[in-house]
Amino acid sequence: MENINTPDIALESLTISQAKIAIPAIFGYLFDKYEYERDGHYFIDNRHYDVYKVIAENREYVFYEDITAFYGLGNIIPHLWERDLPTPNNPYSLEFVLGVDYEQLKNYGTKKNIDLDKIKVRFKKYSSNMVSNYVAAYYPERKEIDVTAIKEYHKTYDFPILHSFNLYKLFVMHQVIHILYNHDFYNTETEIRGDYYQPKNGEECISFTPIQRRTFANEFINYMFWTHKPEAFNRENEKSAFLNSVLFGVKSKLFSVEEVIDAIIESNSDTNTRNCLIESIGKFNTLET
Repeated sequence: MENINTPDIALESLTISQAKIAIPAIFGYLFDKYEYERDGHYFIDNRHYDVYKVIAENREYVFYEDITAFYGLGNIIPHLWERDLPTPNNPYSLEFVLGVDYEQLKNYGTKKNIDLDKIKVRFKKYSSNMVSNYVAAYYPERKEIDVTAIKEYHKTYDFPILHSFNLYKLFVMHQVIHILYNHDFYNTETEIRGDYYQPKNGEECISFTPIQRRTFANEFINYMFWTHKPEAFNRENEKSAFLNSVLFGVKSKLFSVEEVIDAIIESNSDTNTRNCLIESIGKFNTLET
């Protein structure tokens, strides 16, 4: 039996939907004809893997998918295909993304004469790394939040690597908080540019080292820092939006407060940003672990 990949180089997934995309793309690229079945779950070196057996050209192969990030959360957080990769350019409601949390936000908006029902979410076909590492951006002139449900496209097999519904909804929440509090975020969020433009670290975005291990907390911090200008989190509006997104993630069981703090530290962000956010989280007494 031969390996298509090995645990140390397995694709790190944030949703069970990823396998539905990755397996046909990879196996179809490697073999003209093949059959496969899930062999089971394996725990190797403190990581969780779904393992698949592939039969092609009268030989057997093994394929590993790293599912550590969402292992054990299947009964807590939804892994829905139509939410992980929604139909592009279709205007969805905020309720579609935020679920049961939407009603409370809507009621708060009503008190401030802000009708969140009029805000739509539009998913794009392009990926985050094509547009300055953005996940969600609000466009007031058309009352829409654009979302990149795709992180990037695999360079060899050309399939989309998904952010997952559970991650991108945190960034939608971030924008909703800006809307509800009438935040001026144009001077704090990085400019969106196409053609795979990456914000200049420490000049156009927060100074930090992107975390390589893919977890919900790590990806949350990576994309928050990519999409905010240096010293953005000195401002109360950005701290408020950040902390509400953290609270949403904690309540959704995606990560703990401690995991977010660990990610901030591991990112090696500039001292001011690190201290500011950690201190704010420490004072955020409504967070529940």
